[in-house]
Amino acid sequence: PTLPPSPMRSRSSDDPASPMRSSRASTRGRVSRSSMTNSVKNSVRSMMLRERFNRFIVKNKKEAIKNISTHPKKYTMNLISNMGRLLFFPSDYAPDTIFSYYPFVPNMFIVVFIFCSLTIGVVNYKRIPKELIFLFIFFAIYLIGSTALSAYRRMFHVTMPFWFLFIGYIFTNVISIKIRNRNIT
Repeated sequence: PTLPPSPMRSRSSDDPASPMRSSRASTRGRVSRSSMTNSVKNSVRSMMLRERFNRFIVKNKKEAIKNISTHPKKYTMNLISNMGRLLFFPSDYAPDTIFSYYPFVPNMFIVVFIFCSLTIGVVNYKRIPKELIFLFIFFAIYLIGSTALSAYRRMFHVTMPFWFLFIGYIFTNVISIKIRNRNIT
């Protein structure tokens, strides 16, 4: 079994099907570099992977910016949908089953605790260590960036250790709850 000729490799002059068999015997079956460059260089197949990727990114980036500027309401609705998908539901287009509502209840408590700890943290920001503030800024940028493009629950689950640390620190070191013991008779 013989392999078909590739565009980068020409047939030899000994091949009877070769168009260069008699006319170009001196080049030993090779296509001249200039003719190969003209025909293959401009095709997408001959581009290096990085070059194809860069052209794809530049083209899609321009289209995305154009779509956002022409349809700002749609983009805002997409951001809201992404935030809901990030925190609660897996997808807008998936059929709803009973299993799609399982993460709703635990995430509801987590979101309430995050909101309460952020509110307390903003009021008492001087009592929070700078390292925890730095981590908060890092994860806030990550979540905002995820929400701006596309969002899945797994993107929020990655941040859960930080949120447990943040909520735990706020509720143990920043505020304290004291219960008075009243004798009820």
